[in-house]
Amino acid sequence: MKNDGSSEAANTTANYLLVERGTNGTFDTLSCNGGLVADDVPQTINTANYNNLVFMSTLTLANPLTNGTYRLFICGTTSIWSVAGLELNNGANDATVDFTIGVAAGTGNAGNRAKSTSASSLPKTGFAPNKITSLPAQPAELAYAELSDLWLEIPFLKCKV
Repeated sequence: MKNDGSSEAANTTANYLLVERGTNGTFDTLSCNGGLVADDVPQTINTANYNNLVFMSTLTLANPLTNGTYRLFICGTTSIWSVAGLELNNGANDATVDFTIGVAAGTGNAGNRAKSTSASSLPKTGFAPNKITSLPAQPAELAYAELSDLWLEIPFLKCKV
């Protein structure tokens, strides 16, 4: 992607649009090209940095996000181009990510609860959220050896097994 601060670059804040879902409960803003619509609440993006080595943009916001549901538009309908002269999504649509900021259940008193996020556009894993999925017993030949270099780490719980 272009990373030169130009109007077509991935490191230009105008090439992103972050909105919070408004009081009507739906996202009315549909694209970067269409701009902010109805009661969606815009969030100010102060900086956009793009890393060409890992193809990742890092956005810095003017203010921390509060509990709510948000949509980030990565503007393909208006702006971002590659160094090879190709427009993001051929200019046909924006890439979007929906996510929620909220209080995690069971994390202590309300003043000390950690914020959590969930994104609606994560890859499909086959496991439904908030449901227990029973898996069949695996054959012995697929079992891990007693000694292996696999571990599970949960930093928030200070647990590593």
